[in-house]
Amino acid sequence: MANPKNSGTYTGRVTRLHFICDKTNEPFQLRFVIKVERVDISKSGKKLYDFLPMRISGAKRMHIAQRLKEGDYISTTGDMRSESYEVNGKPYYGVYVNVEDLAWITNGRPNYSLDGDGIPAPPIEELPFG
Repeated sequence: MANPKNSGTYTGRVTRLHFICDKTNEPFQLRFVIKVERVDISKSGKKLYDFLPMRISGAKRMHIAQRLKEGDYISTTGDMRSESYEVNGKPYYGVYVNVEDLAWITNGRPNYSLDGDGIPAPPIEELPFG
């Protein structure tokens, strides 16, 4: 369950996908980025975007995650998380959205039938991605 003090809804296009696998080469996490349009525009009149890192975790959720494709227009709900780690003794810090809910957007509305491709909606107990 998302932290109610730290959750949000983000709508945008999937721009990058990367699965993380275990020792048996089975995926257990999808890391991806969505391109979210800002409300404001640049001085030259061009649209501005934010690129937000997202994660879907859990082996039982990978069959849904594997249906995501670059360019999909989606809406996600989740909470922000931070992480820190070291590489060669140098500290690194990052933030990402831990995805709880995910819907493909078609005709301006959420579509749980996975972008209208004829694949049936996942069982409700598999959503949200909590």
